[in-house]
Amino acid sequence: AERSDSVRNALAAVPAGTTLVAIHDGARPLVTTGLVSQVIEAARLSGAAVPATPVSDTLKRSKDGVATVETVPRAGLYGVQTPQAFRLDLLRDAYDQAASAGYVGTDDASYVECLGHPVTLVPGERNNLKITVGEDLRMAEALLGGGEIRTGFGYDVHRLIPGRALVLGGVPMEHPDGLGLDGHSDADVLLHAIADALLGAAALGDIGEHFPNTDERYRGVSSLVLLRVVGERVRERGFELINVDAMLLAERPKIRPHVDTMRATIAEALRLTPDRVSIKATTNETLGFVGREEGMAAHAVATIRAL
Repeated sequence: AERSDSVRNALAAVPAGTTLVAIHDGARPLVTTGLVSQVIEAARLSGAAVPATPVSDTLKRSKDGVATVETVPRAGLYGVQTPQAFRLDLLRDAYDQAASAGYVGTDDASYVECLGHPVTLVPGERNNLKITVGEDLRMAEALLGGGEIRTGFGYDVHRLIPGRALVLGGVPMEHPDGLGLDGHSDADVLLHAIADALLGAAALGDIGEHFPNTDERYRGVSSLVLLRVVGERVRERGFELINVDAMLLAERPKIRPHVDTMRATIAEALRLTPDRVSIKATTNETLGFVGREEGMAAHAVATIRAL
């Protein structure tokens, strides 16, 4: 029911012969091995040590969370983190005394302080944040994903001809004049642009190098198959896929009714969530080959991150 209950259970399970223990909150996933070592070494010398950072914000006291009552001087105030390390016998004594007194603390150091034993402060790390609200989680994800960010650009175009199925963004649809895109595969111009953007971001060449139109294995193949392969090759190169943003240029048919299905289909192929896939469409205002409905074109931008 309480944090202290978990610690008591852990202390009861500590093997005989142990002299020091360190307790860490699972809600602090960004702790470094360096900080762990410093806290343990400090506890080895003093019997009790915790990482802490000086409070830098101005502190206000409020009774109702709406209005302030007073400003609290921050001099000498510290934000305490984990891991916290102690001599085992000291911590056990502290917990036994707390249990007798009915005291429940918010961290392990508070139990030791009740014994009158000083607790050594070790410089904490600002990135050793505690995941408490959703914003904390997003910050932790950003800190964990500190690798190099790369962006790739993709462009593709295919001619519209009679007698071909029309597939865009992995979704089959009907052209008002019964036209489809000409190509060696299913000629999904949108997926080809996205694939090229991903390959470009990872410096892996272009889609023609990976799936040449001289290879009969790819004749009529679904471009979703090709996109899945591209996604895996980018990952094999040591990158994480972050997001895709693509723009389709076509006079007809209307694309808006299919966008959500496209996003879900592309996200599944790339092992992303749909909120990381953006699909937009626009006409060419009857200008150029797109405006004359001789073909369709697509642009795409992809962002990846080195692991």
